Amino acid sequence: MPYRRLPKTDASRIEALRKITEIEIRFSMDQQPVDFKYIQKAKQILPLFEDQVRKYQFYYSQQVSRSRVLAEKTRKARMYVSHFIQVLNMAIERGDIKRSKKVLYGLSEDNDMMPKLITDEELFTVGKKVIDGEMKRQLENGIPINFPTIHSVKIYYDEYTECRYNKKMSQDMATREQKNVAAMRAEIDGLILATWNEIETYFSNISDEDKRLAKCKECGVIYYLRKKEKERLTKKVADDEVKVKVKIVDSQYTLF
Repeated sequence: MPYRRLPKTDASRIEALRKITEIEIRFSMDQQPVDFKYIQKAKQILPLFEDQVRKYQFYYSQQVSRSRVLAEKTRKARMYVSHFIQVLNMAIERGDIKRSKKVLYGLSEDNDMMPKLITDEELFTVGKKVIDGEMKRQLENGIPINFPTIHSVKIYYDEYTECRYNKKMSQDMATREQKNVAAMRAEIDGLILATWNEIETYFSNISDEDKRLAKCKECGVIYYLRKKEKERLTKKVADDEVKVKVKIVDSQYTLF
């Protein structure tokens, strides 16, 4: 016998709730298979749940979209910050800029190693220090570094930080809406379970299993075939197809 299983996805939960709300229309008042309170509850919670799922999907899609944009902005900002530091080190090596000025950029005076720019946090922190450091050095009448200028670096860095902020906002909103959706699932699953139990009880007097299951399915109850049942059904369909082909061949011979 097929087994019953509660919905596993939000889409299937919505479909199950919708089926419950339609019971009132499908059956006459004196033949309602479930208590009206379950139908009324489904009507109340369905639009709320649909709205929460839509909100989560919207912010999640927005987060994915903004992540793709951020990846390109991050690549560009990392390249400009890295190139600027390289040019700064070369200027120090030539003696155009005093090595002591590296402190302004948050860089070590002891070596010319490139600071780590791998993670988002490293790029965010180092980039800000480099921009602030060059601004301070120029205020001290220092000669501006070119190719790239700090102005160019700042343009790409600002674009990166703006995208970083937007993506974080979308991520936070998606997380919040996901929690709101999750908070509703237990109540919805409980409502679906109670309703399905009543439906199966109401149609339990139908002795024919196929007819009984068909009535329950009409009300939204979901059944799944076990592995052996699937195999038997597949074999039965195959056998039926062979019988049909044999009948067609026999009828053709009869005509001749």
